[in-house]
Amino acid sequence: MAYTTGPVIPEGVVFGQSSTDKIGFYGLATPIVRRSSAAMVTLATTFITDASSNIAFATITGANAVISQITEIRDTLAALGLHAGS
Repeated sequence: MAYTTGPVIPEGVVFGQSSTDKIGFYGLATPIVRRSSAAMVTLATTFITDASSNIAFATITGANAVISQITEIRDTLAALGLHAGS
């Protein structure tokens, strides 16, 4: 059974009381528990700048780590119904 929030209050609204509570948005997604992913660890990525002030990753590993994190964020938003990605 799905529940909707009540009136908006100045303190705001909390969705889920624990990491195992299921939430979803807009009625478009099946409610899910909080996702956990190894991709969402703290990154220690080094960037480099060339003579033209272009910024790049120092290593392909660093670039792939950032891409993994962005992909996980996109997948999480889609699973919650907050992003209509395909």
